[in-house]
Amino acid sequence: MSNSTCVSCKGTGITPPLPTLPPPNTTVLDLLQTNDVPSAAAERLIRDTLTDINGRIEVLDDEISRLEERMRVIQQQKDQLVQLSSGHKAIVHPLRGIPEEVLLHIFRCCDSYARDVMDLTGTPICYDSLQQTRSPWNLGQVCRRWRMVVLSCSSLWSYVGVSMSSCEKLSRLALQLERSGSHPLTVALQAKKNVFTPAEKQLLDILCSHSNRWKTLRIHFHHGIMHNFQVISPMIKGRLPVLCQLSLVLDFQSQNDAPEDAVIDAFEIAPQLCDVVIAKCTNRLARILRLPWHQITRYRGFTNRGSSSHRVVIVNDDCQFLVQMPSVRAIYESRPINRVAAFPQLHLPSVHTFGIAIRSHSRLESINSFFDHLSLPNMCDFRLEVHTETVPECILAFLARSASKLRIFWFKPTLDWPDKDKVHLLKGTPSVQSLWLYCPTAELLGVLADCDSSVLLFPQLQEIGLFNLEKDWEGLITNLIERRRSTANTLRKVWLPCDHPFDSSQLNVWRSGGVVVDTSIISWYIAVTTV
Repeated sequence: MSNSTCVSCKGTGITPPLPTLPPPNTTVLDLLQTNDVPSAAAERLIRDTLTDINGRIEVLDDEISRLEERMRVIQQQKDQLVQLSSGHKAIVHPLRGIPEEVLLHIFRCCDSYARDVMDLTGTPICYDSLQQTRSPWNLGQVCRRWRMVVLSCSSLWSYVGVSMSSCEKLSRLALQLERSGSHPLTVALQAKKNVFTPAEKQLLDILCSHSNRWKTLRIHFHHGIMHNFQVISPMIKGRLPVLCQLSLVLDFQSQNDAPEDAVIDAFEIAPQLCDVVIAKCTNRLARILRLPWHQITRYRGFTNRGSSSHRVVIVNDDCQFLVQMPSVRAIYESRPINRVAAFPQLHLPSVHTFGIAIRSHSRLESINSFFDHLSLPNMCDFRLEVHTETVPECILAFLARSASKLRIFWFKPTLDWPDKDKVHLLKGTPSVQSLWLYCPTAELLGVLADCDSSVLLFPQLQEIGLFNLEKDWEGLITNLIERRRSTANTLRKVWLPCDHPFDSSQLNVWRSGGVVVDTSIISWYIAVTTV
């Protein structure tokens, strides 16, 4: 091997031999075992040995320094190669070859606002879509190609969430609306005060100038509800040609309810409006809110979930707005019912899906009056959530009137109900083919599994959904499904929550036996309110 000098470390390519350890000295070993003073000869020997040892240490230090420098040079070369490799990999990465239509599909799945907050219907809301750290803004900052793709798709810019506190983003709002082209808009508008600054009014002007493209609208005015609607109404009334879904939070309860002469008429003329969600409005809804009620096919009314007792919404509405909707097919009502006077007759022949959450703060007299006057002759889907201590007799009577056409039943009873009361209620729905249960008990699962023809519940049952289950109920549920598969009307479909207690092998056994097993529903609440 030649003695050529290394270019990187300026040394030869031959590693010098490392110094060896000095041989042990018996005199030194003996002295280490005692505290005796060494003789003059022993001391000279020891000092000579120390000099030799220190010299060897210096040689090793030099070698360590040489190797560290060598390591630094090698690491530097590696870093340069890694960087060079990354660049080459980026050039041949499959992402560069993804067709634009596939890239667009991926971008549409990147709506970061969808993980912000959910409204009362389980719909994702974002009141600030103008942040540059959110899609689609951030997607256009990656590279020129992505930017061109993002700018070419108006639908990516069609969700507009605006808080009136974001008035400093006027130019960005105008830019987003421009990029959305002529695409229909989903708009979420929030204001936390009742007096708008000039900049906030300008922001509202810009947003409302595109009301002809609003397809879905959600408005939440925390304060000054009537004043804010008086401001917005002249800007949009009669200018909502494509509005289909309207969601309003009318929190009058914190303001001693709406004034007697209160009227919201901004949405009175909306030829495509068919889906309405109202939150918290407690009184005289039909008179306060002027809508094309005759067009509405789906209505949902909510109060806040998990409200503490001092924020209970007391509903004293006569519900006459319901009969003003001759085309309504689906209704879900979860506001507490506390009307003092009797309800008028509520005959709703167009309704096929009706859901109601009977809150613990509802008055029993009001509940009885409501159901006694409610007529749904064509209802086939009933969704019942009950928080009362006992089974209201009016529910049993209502089911008796509706049983012949009832095919789908969603049931979430309070945990305080005895199982015999739950079974008694379920016996009133023999024609049900699809049953959804929330928090069933072990006893109730056992009753449902009893296929003796003399006691069989739901003889026509073909589908069942079971939610909020105990982890150790695997055997109970398996028994229920297996026994129901052996009946004349065999079980065909099972819904289970995402956190069900079964492994994939058991699910595959049922599927191979012809049972459809669906575990895609992530929330009972969202499912039951999606009427």
